[in-house]
Amino acid sequence: MSQSVTLSRDEFHADPQAAEAASQRGPVFIASNGDPVSVMMSYRDYCILRFGDFQSAAAILGAGDAGDVDFDSSLAARQDVQREVTL
Repeated sequence: MSQSVTLSRDEFHADPQAAEAASQRGPVFIASNGDPVSVMMSYRDYCILRFGDFQSAAAILGAGDAGDVDFDSSLAARQDVQREVTL
């Protein structure tokens, strides 16, 4: 059973390694003024959420015979898909 944790932004910034460790046990909600603004989760949990199970995610990411993946480098220069990240 997963165990969720809620941390303030200050708590998260004070000890990000503890937040990462907690994310292996369940989702870590990061709050600002008491409202959740971000969620940290394990890669395994993300794959299960995104792809339905961990095994299919591994195949999609190339662990099996996933084939070629097309990469469009022109997207990197587009302003409408870029956004500033504030840390």
